[in-house]
Amino acid sequence: MRADDNEDLALRWFTQMWGQRQEALIDELMCENCVGQTEDGPLIGREAWKAQIYRPFLAALPDLELRVEGTVSEGDQVVVRWVATGTHAGDGFGFAPSQKRVRFRGMTWLRFANGQIVEGADSWNQSGLMATLGAGAIPSAEVLD
Repeated sequence: MRADDNEDLALRWFTQMWGQRQEALIDELMCENCVGQTEDGPLIGREAWKAQIYRPFLAALPDLELRVEGTVSEGDQVVVRWVATGTHAGDGFGFAPSQKRVRFRGMTWLRFANGQIVEGADSWNQSGLMATLGAGAIPSAEVLD
């Protein structure tokens, strides 16, 4: 596939799957054993991603809006810069809703093969968002020693 084709797939991921809540696109656009690089370590498979990322996020921020600010694509990889806004009105993050309206930015690096995402990595301040919403102090870096 051309880089432009992968960029179109990445934009569908953000605008339709997140923006229009088309959960069925996860099965279409993500390979079965996709690897998601998260702050908590690798997350393997689309079912795990739905259960641990997608559904909890939308449960916690039911009015989530995600806007793509830019993309860079080369070969089988696409980087998407995005901004998200939403109100913490649900308990999908595992703690009581704060009713706080938040905005946060990030980038997602996607790698494609055969028209599907095979690997993705997000870069954004997830720990800062959780602390802002009231989850308490959450480490923002891993202690190695």
